[in-house]
Order: sequence, then structure tokens, then C-alpha cells
Amino acid sequence: MDTAKLVVDLGTEAVCHYREQLAVPNETAINEIKLSRWVADKLRAQHKVDACAEVHYHDFIIDPALRANSIGEFGSCRADIAIRQDSRVITLIELKIVDEGRTPLGIVSDCCRIRRLQERVPDRKIDGYVGG
Repeated sequence: MDTAKLVVDLGTEAVCHYREQLAVPNETAINEIKLSRWVADKLRAQHKVDACAEVHYHDFIIDPALRANSIGEFGSCRADIAIRQDSRVITLIELKIVDEGRTPLGIVSDCCRIRRLQERVPDRKIDGYVGG
């Protein structure tokens, strides 16, 4: 399964759905949490992927000591979507809404947070994808 392509396709489907349903003037008016939930729901229902929306970054850390320390560092920061396998978070996904003429918000801070998380758990692989 090409997770990156699947997430981009489902995210595009979600944007089209919400633009039609809510009659919003542009993509940036769509709530990112709604998009996250849409994509996670579709991953579960259509692709049998154990996905959930709005998961704390520190849930990615397995080691109890590292996890306890990370709660202070990452606080209430959440990934838009997490994919789990055997009850463990194996993938964190950050969605960004891209609209012509406007830059997506939070890309740099998300990248910095993911880099810090990778430093805390060097034995776990974290992939990042950008798509449109």
C-alpha cells in the first residue's frame, strides 16, 4: 500500500466533499480536524487500516521513561492522523491544506517537531511525505 498516495487521494476527496457540503469559498476555510477525521475514517472503512485522528506525538514513543519526558516537550501537540499496527503507533501523518496564493501553515513547526521526535526514538523510523 502506498500510504502517501492514499492519504493525498483521500485528503483531496475530503476537500472536495467539504467544499461542496459547506459551500466554502476556498480550501483554507475547511477545518483541518474535519479533514483528519474524514481521512482516518476512510482509511479504516475502505482500506482496513487502523487509523485514528488527532493522536498525541508522545504516543509514538514506546519506552516509558522517554515517553514521560516527552510529554513535557511535546505537550498537547497532536499528529493529524496516526496509523497503528498491533496497538502501536507506527506512522504519524500531518495534513496541510494548500491553496493557491497562500502557504500552508505550520509546515516548519511540524517538521521541527517530527525531527525532535525522531531524535528521541532513533530506533523507530519516521517518514515524511509531501503531496498535492
